[in-house]
Amino acid sequence: MLAQSFAAALFQIDLTASAQRLSIRHYDVSDGLAHGLYQSIDVDENVEAPKSINVMLDSKPPAITATGPATIFNDVRVIHVTISGKITDNLSGVDPATANFAVQHEYGRVQPSGPLNVLADGSYSFNVALRTFVRLNDTDGRLYTIRVSAADNAGNRHTTETSVTVRRLRVPPCKANCI
Repeated sequence: MLAQSFAAALFQIDLTASAQRLSIRHYDVSDGLAHGLYQSIDVDENVEAPKSINVMLDSKPPAITATGPATIFNDVRVIHVTISGKITDNLSGVDPATANFAVQHEYGRVQPSGPLNVLADGSYSFNVALRTFVRLNDTDGRLYTIRVSAADNAGNRHTTETSVTVRRLRVPPCKANCI
């Protein structure tokens, strides 16, 4: 038997002159399929047969994975990196129209960003062009943070991130005041 209390419930009920009371039975529920019963009683104490409703409850955001190369050593101006992963939600399902990515580098700019194409199994993959320029005083390489975000069909949003560090293969030659 289920307990007869829960954290919160919202009902909007319009009572006309012929329907004065409404009986709603509620139960403790967690994420998943919730089954509710309801019935109404009019002013003459006529009681309708109980009716039921099934509602999918989902308070958890989708799970998102994102992977790419951790460090890249290269001297070309731009490299193309593949980021891939999976977006899943076991209750209401993923809303693929909400899936997107954004790239930010440690020098402060957000570039590029855009929508993701999420396949039926939740997998995605995209290529992003990253500049390999590293400032001379940046000894640990240029850090790019790639954020992947999506929501489920219940509106719960989640973001995850992965990082790619671009390092030089060679130190550029000194042009002035070198020791």
